[in-house]
Amino acid sequence: QGLALDAETTAESVVWTGFLAAAVADDDLERLHRANNRAWRERITRLVSAAGVDRAETVALALVSLVEGAAALASADPDAYPAPVQEAVLDATLAAFSLA
Repeated sequence: QGLALDAETTAESVVWTGFLAAAVADDDLERLHRANNRAWRERITRLVSAAGVDRAETVALALVSLVEGAAALASADPDAYPAPVQEAVLDATLAAFSLA
């Protein structure tokens, strides 16, 4: 859901990246961003932990960082980060953490 794979998710990534940029200079937006981001990280951590992966918090942070970074880059340069490339990178990362 977090990758920029089509027009809709690319638009969501643009909005999310803009929100993050605005949050840097706005205390209220920063609190909202932190709360939502932490909730997402906690959800991913629970899922990774339920899969029996060691270091669930570290793996979850790696996955969240990968997805958010790939989506942000793809929303700015979709030709360099097309959907199949994003999916392949995610698949390789999941496999590296024994989550495939």
